Amino acid sequence: MRKIGLICSLLHFSSFCTAQQYSLYNSRTLFDTFENPAQRAYQVDTSRRFAFNFFIPTLTANATFVGPAQESIRLLAFNSKISPDAPFGEKDNKLVAHTNNYLFMFRVLKAVKYNQEMGFSWQLRNDTYIRASNETFAVFSDLSKFTNPAYTDIFNNEGYNQLYHQLGFTYRADYNRRTGLGAKISFLSGSAYNQL
Repeated sequence: MRKIGLICSLLHFSSFCTAQQYSLYNSRTLFDTFENPAQRAYQVDTSRRFAFNFFIPTLTANATFVGPAQESIRLLAFNSKISPDAPFGEKDNKLVAHTNNYLFMFRVLKAVKYNQEMGFSWQLRNDTYIRASNETFAVFSDLSKFTNPAYTDIFNNEGYNQLYHQLGFTYRADYNRRTGLGAKISFLSGSAYNQL
């Protein structure tokens, strides 16, 4: 009975959350082993010597929006309309977004002794940062809120977006029965940089 009550409580409290997270960490997948080089990908009795993703990319994205217009963005995402409730002249809103896409992953079990593994990966990463005023969101919904004849710097927003490739090599080996050590060496190559 306690377990059912605990599960019901957790489900009830999760209905108030506005964030979601799905992750492949600690899942013993190739993504997990390239993000954490000390993580082991192979089970000696059941795994094959080579592992790769068949050029099927692993896509990861996360974003955070903080500021007074947070409720307006939530309404836009779920109801397809903007509500200009955020007051003018207050602090700005910040959007931070990242994507991490593994286009190619290849891992080799080099030796069963010490569980030595090495891998090669090709990532495409994207980083975005935007700082926007509340007035910027109000322009898209209701122009009648602009009643003051003189405004200063109300659309003084800024942001950047950068896209780059990351070619990586990972190596891991067991130090003893309880400890595994891993290292990752990467080469970054920029593809695009845009500034707002």
